[in-house]
Amino acid sequence: MKYELHALGEKFIIEQGIEIGGADVEEAADIALAFRRGGTFTALTTHGEITFNVPDGGIPVWVKPLKQSEGWAQVM
Repeated sequence: MKYELHALGEKFIIEQGIEIGGADVEEAADIALAFRRGGTFTALTTHGEITFNVPDGGIPVWVKPLKQSEGWAQVM
């Protein structure tokens, strides 16, 4: 599923979820929670593969599925 991710004043279109520690995460709420906890994540986006190095304590993000089968997930 594709997601729209808003982080650090930028908007990214995530093509296939995010890889966290070798596991694929594909739910909007789980992606937002991962950014809240911090760590290193790899995502395939429309700009290519991007690695996010998020500090402990996380950063605020919004994750929106591009198909509206589930709602927004926001973590501050």
